[in-house]
Amino acid sequence: MTGAYLQAATKLNELDAIGARFTLCYPRSKVPIGDAWQKRPARARRAARHLAGGGNVGLLCGHGGVYVIDFDKLAAERLAQFPKLARTKQARRFT
Repeated sequence: MTGAYLQAATKLNELDAIGARFTLCYPRSKVPIGDAWQKRPARARRAARHLAGGGNVGLLCGHGGVYVIDFDKLAAERLAQFPKLARTKQARRFT
C-alpha cells in the first residue's frame, strides 16, 4: 500500500472516531454511487477499501456533528476574517 493510501486511511479512521460517515463516489469524481446514498453512509474501513480499489470518497456531512466549510482558494482570507475557526478541533486536526 502506498503512503498516500495509508495517510488517507488514517484520516478516515480519525474522522470515523468522532462520528463522521462517508459516501462512496466514482473514481476521480464527486458523484456518489447508487441511489439514496445519503441514507447508506459508509464507515472508515469500507471507505478505505473503496479508495484502495481506485474509487473516491466524500464526507457525508451532519453525521456525528461533523460539518464542512469549504472556502477553496479563500481559506487564508476567511480564517483571517473569522479567527475562531482556526481554533476548532476539526480545523486544527484535519487541514
